[in-house]
Amino acid sequence: MVIGDIKDSIIDVSRDGVLESISLVFDREINVGDAVNVMIAKKINAEIVSNDKDYTRVKDLVKVVSPMKI
Repeated sequence: MVIGDIKDSIIDVSRDGVLESISLVFDREINVGDAVNVMIAKKINAEIVSNDKDYTRVKDLVKVVSPMKI
């Protein structure tokens, strides 16, 4: 899935999704934006494409790909 597939979509985020994101902030020591990205990527079965080293802390939850490998 690429951003073009979802750019005009609304992704429903439940209370549980918000709580999951908050847990990731504290349990995995990532920032709120990254935590929300992880939660949404899990929800829509997407990969995260980033060089952000913080995502190494969540690679067991979502697939993280370096842009250099695409």
